[in-house]
Amino acid sequence: MGERVRQAYRGFVEMFREASLKVKFGKVAEAIFPKGSFPPSLPFVRTGEDFDPLADAGGSPSFALALALAATV
Repeated sequence: MGERVRQAYRGFVEMFREASLKVKFGKVAEAIFPKGSFPPSLPFVRTGEDFDPLADAGGSPSFALALALAATV
């Protein structure tokens, strides 16, 4: 592994630790985590009576069938 990669990783870890300590001690507004330290959020999923498995699965019949079968169990 190259020295530049090691330095970048050390910097990333240092920033992450600093931000997590700020959160731990209640300074959430001051905590700035390094970019890429958390995965992107999942898409919003609707539930309830208006739920249409085919529409919400992008028209995937296999997903709709699996969902319908799971609901009957």
